[in-house]
Amino acid sequence: MAHQCHIRKDLVNKTLKAKYDLTFSNYLREKRIKYACTLLLDPSNMKIDVISDASGFKTTRTFLRSFRSVKNVSPTEYRHLQVFKRNMFC
Repeated sequence: MAHQCHIRKDLVNKTLKAKYDLTFSNYLREKRIKYACTLLLDPSNMKIDVISDASGFKTTRTFLRSFRSVKNVSPTEYRHLQVFKRNMFC
């Protein structure tokens, strides 16, 4: 990203740290997890490894670890909790 914007990497990190209190890699991870959450709630009920790949993670293992660190639940638990909440309030 820094290369495409013709700025230094440290400036990107400094700006993200000041604005969002995140490094670039943590910012990117959170964006990927947010996208994965939308895929988890898709009615097509995609498999976790497909969601992992579609969200930009190199391995499913890394995706699972990252998802749990951000959301405090596994992707499967997240999916079930969201479906349960949706059904409770319909």
